[in-house]
Amino acid sequence: MIFLLYGVLCLTVFGIAYEDFRFRQIRVLFFVMFFVSLFLLLIIIWPLSVLIHNTLVNLLFMSVQIAALQIYFWVKEKRWSWIFDRKLGWGDVVFWLCILPVWPLMPFVLFLISSLIFSLLSYLLFFRKKNATIPLAGLQALFFLLVFISERLNTFSLERLVNQLVPSLY
Repeated sequence: MIFLLYGVLCLTVFGIAYEDFRFRQIRVLFFVMFFVSLFLLLIIIWPLSVLIHNTLVNLLFMSVQIAALQIYFWVKEKRWSWIFDRKLGWGDVVFWLCILPVWPLMPFVLFLISSLIFSLLSYLLFFRKKNATIPLAGLQALFFLLVFISERLNTFSLERLVNQLVPSLY
């Protein structure tokens, strides 16, 4: 059962990446399959109370981030413009919503920062075109799969890394 869930998770991540790279649009079905397979894997690993706590804390953090980004562009452009219309894709936000329960706040923040750096470097190396958009959800999904599988194989842990960087947090 677990191998089937990992298989579905991998296939949906590759589907998200392919559609984002190729069409800059991702079918809702891929996000549903991604979330369901991820949630079923997480419920095997952690109690539901941990997943709910992670989701709520990370949702609050992401809400503050998106609000700050919205205000930044409002001030910068001197007019109100919904950031999801021009600056940020809905697929990016839906992907973030799918991964909210995976880590506590600090590892989640570390994942976001490192995946944004990975996405930017990947864009500069492989996707750079004049006026092209960054396939953020696809790149972050691939980075997520790498980190998530590495954590399951005990070869890497965001929580251990955060603990090494800032030992007083844990």
